[in-house]
Amino acid sequence: MLGDVHFKHSYSSGYDEPKDFFTEALIESSTFDLGLGFFSSSGIRSLAYGFALFIANGGKMRVVMNHLLSKEDKEAIENGQKHLVEDFENRILSDIKKLAKTLSKEDEHFFHCLSYLISINRIEFIATISTKGGLGHDKYGIFTDDEGNKVAFVGSANFSHSALELNGETITVFTSPADNKRISEYQALFEKSWENDTPHLIHIPIGDVKTYISENFHKESLKQLLGTSIDLREDKSINDFCKPLSQRVLDKIGLKEQEPRFPFPEERTIQIDAYNAWIKNGKNGVFAMATGSGKTVTALNCLRKQYKENGFYKAIIVVPTQALAIQWKHEAESFNFQNIISTHTDKDWKNTLSRYTTRSLLDQTKNIIVITTYATFNRKDIQTFIDRTK
Repeated sequence: MLGDVHFKHSYSSGYDEPKDFFTEALIESSTFDLGLGFFSSSGIRSLAYGFALFIANGGKMRVVMNHLLSKEDKEAIENGQKHLVEDFENRILSDIKKLAKTLSKEDEHFFHCLSYLISINRIEFIATISTKGGLGHDKYGIFTDDEGNKVAFVGSANFSHSALELNGETITVFTSPADNKRISEYQALFEKSWENDTPHLIHIPIGDVKTYISENFHKESLKQLLGTSIDLREDKSINDFCKPLSQRVLDKIGLKEQEPRFPFPEERTIQIDAYNAWIKNGKNGVFAMATGSGKTVTALNCLRKQYKENGFYKAIIVVPTQALAIQWKHEAESFNFQNIISTHTDKDWKNTLSRYTTRSLLDQTKNIIVITTYATFNRKDIQTFIDRTK
């Protein structure tokens, strides 16, 4: 959460990099409001890994920008807003490495992904033109997490590759609760600009946006970046194109990768209602839901939400058949749950459970999901594990 991060008061290129600030704020946030002059999707490419985590964790971004865009960005936004985008693999939203690779590329697949994120309202844009005949040139933003903590910034940096990788830029940062008054001012400014015309800016349709030639990327370095087997966090060949993140931020990304996340763009109403009913009933009960309504996803989503509340998860899933055990393991993996032990597919499951029991004596918050059949659940191995494990 944002409240757990010790953000610096300012970030300057060559010292405490603005890129570190944006990455760390993204991976801790659920919403990102950006009041901007020039927008370029190259900013997303520069922050690909942090942005992938932000999207995978259900993050939503709103952007108020001026009336100038690259041709590619304008087309991507128009296609997304008009839903002129072919089906996109929903589960890529929870696959951090696959999504990060997609968002790092300057190619058709990247703009397809951008259009898709716009079509499902994960990224929203409002284009504006200055009432004075000049350019909208704001550069501020507000990050908010699930608990309502906020971090705001203002400074020289546009949301672009040039600002994050090449230029000398400085931003000033405000954190809650110490700077709540200043943050509220920026949030109010953004909301006014988002909802209506202001004395400074007038809303215009994306179709009326003017286009300009895209930024001049270092093409040779970019080709290196787009290698199919690249690891965006560690590969040294990207340093000519991208400033490296600090080791502290890289370590945090590694931990965030392991967290469970919802594998689809949005929770369905029936899943939200089922979870609320389960909580209201003391976390007991039976989900009576129609075939195909997503009982498996609903149950695993309860476990995900308990993780967000407790910081760890423990579950035993018991099913009548081996086929269902395989299905549940697949679904649990799609949520990015870790340490999944299946008595049907893991040959060494008895020793694995024994090691977990020993480790749980020292750390009762270690994550685990055990998937088994009714028949195996009744065996002594499983019952002993349940009795002995903290």
